[in-house]
Amino acid sequence: MCASLLLEHYNCISSLSLSLSLSPRLDTLSEQRQHMQLGLKKSIKETLSAEQRAQQLDDLLAQEEFNVSQLKRALDQLGDKQFSSSQEAYELKTKAKTMAAGLEGGKAAIRNLNSKQHKLDQELLKQQQILYIQDFQIQQLQHKLARLEGERSGEELDRLKAQIAVRVGICNIIVQRLCNYRVRI
Repeated sequence: MCASLLLEHYNCISSLSLSLSLSPRLDTLSEQRQHMQLGLKKSIKETLSAEQRAQQLDDLLAQEEFNVSQLKRALDQLGDKQFSSSQEAYELKTKAKTMAAGLEGGKAAIRNLNSKQHKLDQELLKQQQILYIQDFQIQQLQHKLARLEGERSGEELDRLKAQIAVRVGICNIIVQRLCNYRVRI
């Protein structure tokens, strides 16, 4: 986008400088030439001496040489302006290319950083899973160790007390029957 704007700017400057610089001079020179041609025709029509004709032709030649030198000078100036404009356009194009390369490099760096961040997020998730699994295993081992040490949960204690109560009741019934059998014997 920058390169196209630069090129458009360069073309606009070149066309304006050429049209502005050459147009008035060409018009002036064209008028002078017509004037000289009229003068030449007039001098041919009039019967002048050879010396007068030679003098007029020398004057016309000097004027034409002067005009040619003026045109060469104008062309040299325009060439210098065109060179400096093309040099400036080249520098701007180079800057635009450098900036575009910098942008692409920045985009690539962002993509690389996003990729690294994604990998780190995945690694963090794996580590969190490992920590969760290890925490769960630690809790299970603590529970097993507590059972080995004789600790029981509240539900287990209630269940064991209920079983003990049932067995004590059964034992009491058995003891009574035994007492009844002894008494009968």
